[in-house]
Amino acid sequence: TATEKCANPDVRDRAYVYWRLLSADPAAARSVALAEKSPPLPVSSDLPAPLLDELVAELGCVSSVLQIPAPHFVYTKSERPGIPRNAALQPSLDEESPTQSGTDNAGASDAAVIADGEPELLISF
Repeated sequence: TATEKCANPDVRDRAYVYWRLLSADPAAARSVALAEKSPPLPVSSDLPAPLLDELVAELGCVSSVLQIPAPHFVYTKSERPGIPRNAALQPSLDEESPTQSGTDNAGASDAAVIADGEPELLISF
């Protein structure tokens, strides 16, 4: 039976619901099972095709749930969140970095533990 031999938990749970409904009130079970169902609504996406392709490639990741490409919220340790990635701005950001100028000794131990290219997940809403 579906409640004992089914590996899919969704099917098994639905079978238990129908079984309990049938046990309690067969007339109510008939009205629930034979009720007219609304047609499925068409899925429409307002996302541009390139963005949609990128999100499909990252399906199962946070980026596909948020509908934002990962590079918009995943930063490396050398990057600063909230600052756009622009090649023209990179040299000025690197010059201001306290770890490169040697003024920040407290962050030196952190830099030794975490690789510079390791991504850091920073999400703000």
